[in-house]
Amino acid sequence: MKLFIAVYPKYNTLNILEAVAESIREQSPECRFVPRDMMHLTMAFIGEAGPNILNAAEEALDLIDLPAFTAKIDSTGRLGSAAVAFLKKEAKLAELRKTLTDSMDKCGVPYDRRVFTPHITLARKVPPDVIRPEIDAGLAIDRLLLISSETVDGKTVYRQMYQRELKHEYVTLEKAD
Repeated sequence: MKLFIAVYPKYNTLNILEAVAESIREQSPECRFVPRDMMHLTMAFIGEAGPNILNAAEEALDLIDLPAFTAKIDSTGRLGSAAVAFLKKEAKLAELRKTLTDSMDKCGVPYDRRVFTPHITLARKVPPDVIRPEIDAGLAIDRLLLISSETVDGKTVYRQMYQRELKHEYVTLEKAD
């Protein structure tokens, strides 16, 4: 099985992403579109892994102690032949990625060390002349999911293996006299 750590969009954000994908579908229906339930932001790709790496990845996630936040999805574009929604490069997102990879290093979890380009893939094999619409959406980053990816009967199947909730910070309101 292949493993990766991801953030999945909430319902409203998925609706926006799906509308963008639909705009691409109208121009180029032959593209390979990512199903709604498989749209995600990959925070770290681990690759082929056995039980020891799975356990180490869970331990690495348990070391994450950061607050939840909302990242901004602010543009669409291409990565290779894929149409993607890009996330704005923000300090909180960079901090989460660094904290995650540091904890993976500490726990001995191998991962793809390419430069982190935060994005959500919408479609693959997209012709270069397809016009991608504008996007403005928030992505709630309140949990990290450890996902396995396997091919079953010729189809890719994702399964959640583990989840790490990020801290929710609450403000206490003082009672007025």
